[in-house]
Amino acid sequence: MTRPAGRTFNGVFDAKTSLYDALTRVARLGRAMVSLRDLKFSVVIDESRSVPVRMFTPRNSWNYEGEMTHEPVPHGYRIAFVNEQADWKTEEVVVYDDGYSAANATLIDRVEIVGLTSRDQAWKEGRYHLAQQRLRREIHRINCDFEQLACERGDLVALQHDVMAVGLASARIAVVTEDAAGNVTDVTLDAPVTMQTNKSYGLRVRRVIAGAMRTDLYPLRTIAGVSPRLWFTNPPALIDAPSAGDLCAFGELGRETLRVLVRDIEPGENLSAKLTLIAEAPGVHVAEQGPIPPYDPVVTPPPAVPAPVVLDIRSDERVMLVTPSRTLIERVVFQLQPIAIEGAVIHVLYRVSGTQGAWQDATVQEETATGVVITGPQSGETYDFRLQYTHPNHLASPATQVNSHYVTGRRSPPADLQNLTLAVVGGSALLRWDLPPDLDVQFGGWISFRHSPDMDATLWPNSTSLARAVTGDQTHVFLPLKPGTYFARVYDADGRPSNGVALVSTKQASLLAFSPVGSVEEDPTFAGIKTKCTIVDDGLMLDAEDFDAVPDVDALTNWDDTGGVANSGLYQFAAGIDAGSVRRLRLTSRLKLDAVNQFEFWDAKIGAIDDWPDVDGTLGASVDASIWGRLTDDDPAASPSWGSLMRIDSAEIDARAIGQIECRMRSDDRLFNLWITQLRVAADEAI
Repeated sequence: MTRPAGRTFNGVFDAKTSLYDALTRVARLGRAMVSLRDLKFSVVIDESRSVPVRMFTPRNSWNYEGEMTHEPVPHGYRIAFVNEQADWKTEEVVVYDDGYSAANATLIDRVEIVGLTSRDQAWKEGRYHLAQQRLRREIHRINCDFEQLACERGDLVALQHDVMAVGLASARIAVVTEDAAGNVTDVTLDAPVTMQTNKSYGLRVRRVIAGAMRTDLYPLRTIAGVSPRLWFTNPPALIDAPSAGDLCAFGELGRETLRVLVRDIEPGENLSAKLTLIAEAPGVHVAEQGPIPPYDPVVTPPPAVPAPVVLDIRSDERVMLVTPSRTLIERVVFQLQPIAIEGAVIHVLYRVSGTQGAWQDATVQEETATGVVITGPQSGETYDFRLQYTHPNHLASPATQVNSHYVTGRRSPPADLQNLTLAVVGGSALLRWDLPPDLDVQFGGWISFRHSPDMDATLWPNSTSLARAVTGDQTHVFLPLKPGTYFARVYDADGRPSNGVALVSTKQASLLAFSPVGSVEEDPTFAGIKTKCTIVDDGLMLDAEDFDAVPDVDALTNWDDTGGVANSGLYQFAAGIDAGSVRRLRLTSRLKLDAVNQFEFWDAKIGAIDDWPDVDGTLGASVDASIWGRLTDDDPAASPSWGSLMRIDSAEIDARAIGQIECRMRSDDRLFNLWITQLRVAADEAI
């Protein structure tokens, strides 16, 4: 019989059994376990305890393991016993869990306990076991070194561990600060800890006093932030304060550690051991006196990482990834507001906007404190994004969702060319500019150049091409030197042009002085031979191809190419230039044209004229013309031997004459025509 609890074993062993088995049955009714203490049989009683005799944290243990049972708790126990008050007849008593009765209990387990002869004791045992089912769900296992020698089965110890989220941190005290009165005001740990506003914190410290070990709890002042220095709410005297080197556990006040009982000790090598621990759960000892307290795992959720704050998103050509094979890969770059928690990892999900499809994991290509770069989304699609931080010591942040972001990628026009300048070098025009920022221009793109003889020209369509284009990674080019305006336009790898053009003008100045030798001017009469072109208002234009004038429509290979402006035409000059003898000459062409939209009418336009993007309707025109000719050292009036055709922009030659001059005209869109009002070639000789 256990006193003063009054738990009695009243049974008869009518079969042969071992002493240990007999003692185990007797001890069970006394809520105890048989144990060996100093090689003598003893018992470990499950009863309330006061102060933990040891403290274990990740600093002095390893190989943490945990188990938790999720089996449903019975609504009650049906306990069979021999009732000594009823002539030793076998009876049953149903012990219900809190909230259950005969009216609603459906899960009742039947148990039979040997040595139980009292209804009252049977009811108390049922409540005790129901409380254990509810409050002792976990089993913890840790390995420790020779510290296990100071532990015995049934001892109460304090356990802190980040795996089971009990307490917030473990550390050792590095510095103790004492004031003038001999009190310890604060301590500095060997690792920083985090405090939040509106919460109370405590520090449980393992101390050795007069050779005996104990754990003391010290309330702390809450100072929000991350710091290794902690101030006591009530500064203790030096004799009652922690010392440098003491092991400690930090957490919310009263939840720094979990109170556990040592259930088993398995010795290991080098005086180590594996300890099996179960929750103390003091509520099991009062279950027979009233309601069973709620289950409390003493888990302290770590503070959550703040949600990502997206400041900006970019997904254009400037942030694309260039592979070693010069392939461009779309990327999305998020600029984020930095957070104060180091070690946070960001995760990004995405899906096409307006769908209910599954979220996909984006590949994080680069991550910094102020941003994250992902790959996966494709150009020309609109996506929703979710960004979330995770951290090994903190709860995951709330997700930040960014909706309906259009991934520009390769779909936007490249930026205009910047800082275009011109310098005359050796009779050529040296054009220089800044490197285009768009990657799909630098890799696979190009820059085209055109020229207009007008010094104040501003329209790209009203110019002619120069026979030179450079790759998008170039920053200079030599072009024929001609008076007038040079235009430059950027094209990306897909052939998409920039919205604007860069321009620079020159008077064709050079160090050498030139005198005119001869010239040929075809405008305004254009007396030469015309093929698919005609004279309109003293200017040369491509012919219009009328569908009704087609003699045999069945013979057409493509009806869509019939009608509108002819796509090409040729004008052959009526005369050439004869210098009289072979000389070193500088040839310069002058070709002035305007783009014309013959099929757009003002009456068909919508809105006010001030709102029209292009009054003439030629902003998107793609027309061009160039002058070509042949050189000879012979008398052009006899039977000369002509050289091959060469394009005439601005060039220095050694020849007597230039002849068989022609103008080649082109329109890439049958809606647009060209109107050439100046068509000339001049020959100058250096003085």
